[in-house]
Amino acid sequence: MRKAGKHREAQINLIPKLLIAFFNNTQLTDAFSMITFFHQLSGMLENKKFFIIIDEFEGIPQAVVSDFLSALRHIYLSDEQRCPHSVGIVGVKSIAQLNYDRSISPFNIQDEFHLPNFTLEQVHELLQRYTEEVGQSFLPEVIESIHKQTAGQPFLVNRIAQILTDELDIPKTESITMDHFSQAHFQLLHERNTNIDHLTTNIRRNPRFASALMRITASDDGPAFNLRDDLISELATYGVIKSGTDGMCEIANPIYFYCILQTFKPAVNGLEQEYLPEDTREGFLDYLSTTGHIEMGALLDNFRDFIARVGFNILQVPDTPQESVGRHLLLAYLEQLSG
Repeated sequence: MRKAGKHREAQINLIPKLLIAFFNNTQLTDAFSMITFFHQLSGMLENKKFFIIIDEFEGIPQAVVSDFLSALRHIYLSDEQRCPHSVGIVGVKSIAQLNYDRSISPFNIQDEFHLPNFTLEQVHELLQRYTEEVGQSFLPEVIESIHKQTAGQPFLVNRIAQILTDELDIPKTESITMDHFSQAHFQLLHERNTNIDHLTTNIRRNPRFASALMRITASDDGPAFNLRDDLISELATYGVIKSGTDGMCEIANPIYFYCILQTFKPAVNGLEQEYLPEDTREGFLDYLSTTGHIEMGALLDNFRDFIARVGFNILQVPDTPQESVGRHLLLAYLEQLSG
């Protein structure tokens, strides 16, 4: 028995080496070679089940995926043991939304798993675990602000928490305050990361997205959240918009709102010299208090006066939908202080 056990152990230890050599010597060029590959792999696995998980599935070239789906369909309909046993795809779109030849789709049965955003309670629980491990606490208003600004979007929640706990060098003996949150929020709004890069890439995919998103940012003139509308459905699939409580389209969260306006804002609007009145002494510094805080009332009063000064010229801002000119100008105006 001991000898048989050692022999079995030697066989098990040999499998990874055989698999590595098998994978290294395999070339997949079409559906037939894939079918052959899976058939040979099944024989090597000795009745073990083989699962495949593919991330960013919708980014794979269509010609490659078509052969892959053809191979899976052949295997699915075969009387032999199936290898692979199961396939999972990860992406923003389901297989039904992808533009593939329906005659080769192997997905007769499809289960979809939607990952919802964190609730306020879940954000609190997540940060509480950090507090229990490290001892550093978050003020309640910080937790509420994280959830409000991110709407619980998992990447954004974790990214702003990472900035707060790892990158701002806040002593672990100090609680994380709203001042700390403001710094982290500013950094997140102005940095590049994978999530924001995907957002901006997706909203540039279709020239019609810009006009639709500008309408949605004007909450009093947004379209209805209708998933039978291809444009609305695609933006919702990308996680850019959601349905509001009134059934109208809303931008998914305030951070995305800011990034969308930034994406479509012209770099130069030609009106920068008109922002301030002629009697300005120190430029935008005139709108800071003696303690260094922004005097928002006076700043917005001046923006109102600026609109009156330039008049109809605001409609001549290049490459900007007219219904969104005011929001773009306000954003560019307020950024003068952050710059």
